Amino acid sequence: ASELAACLVGAEMCIRDSGKGWAQSWKANGWRKKDKKPALNADLWEELLALSEIHNINIHWVKGHAGHEYNERCDRLAVNYYLSL
Repeated sequence: ASELAACLVGAEMCIRDSGKGWAQSWKANGWRKKDKKPALNADLWEELLALSEIHNINIHWVKGHAGHEYNERCDRLAVNYYLSL
């Protein structure tokens, strides 16, 4: 991995659980989960896995709507984008 480091912060459980190797398993299974259903956002997981091969990425889960500054900011951005559609 390069010296470039990033911290991915998210409130979704899939963010937390991706550190358990789920995304790698989904990729190995053609982006299918254990129950044979398609993994959601496979394109994003694939890009994250590719980036993690060349960069040091620390994945950190935070509880949603619990006052975490950056998580609250991302939530506002997502809601505003959705409302603009």
